[in-house]
Amino acid sequence: MSFSDKSSKSRKFCSVFGCQRRGGGMFKYPSDQKSRIEWGNVCKLNRTASSTMYVCRRHFTSSDMYQTSKGLTRVCRGAKPSLYLPPESPQKMKAKQICVVLECETNRVEGLRTTLHSFPRCSALGKF
Repeated sequence: MSFSDKSSKSRKFCSVFGCQRRGGGMFKYPSDQKSRIEWGNVCKLNRTASSTMYVCRRHFTSSDMYQTSKGLTRVCRGAKPSLYLPPESPQKMKAKQICVVLECETNRVEGLRTTLHSFPRCSALGKF
């Protein structure tokens, strides 16, 4: 479970729900199934965790990591992601609707139930 400093074009991305980090500083999910399932639960995955998934170092405490003699950073055995995790399961999280008109009153008044303005649909660009 190590990471490498690769460019942002890397295919590695953090699997923690809501985290947008990509590239270097990633730890691979554990190969043993029990630990992999625990990591998936902590990260609020909507799917089965696989050993080819990653979590970025931002979600681990400094005591969860150590340096090898070759200078690689690794995750301690038994450590789980614990920092900057989503507060709820993804199914329960709802996106806040805001109006696209910058000065619209619906964006300022909490609980105001009105029709929101939206961008017109463009068939040439496809559905939004």
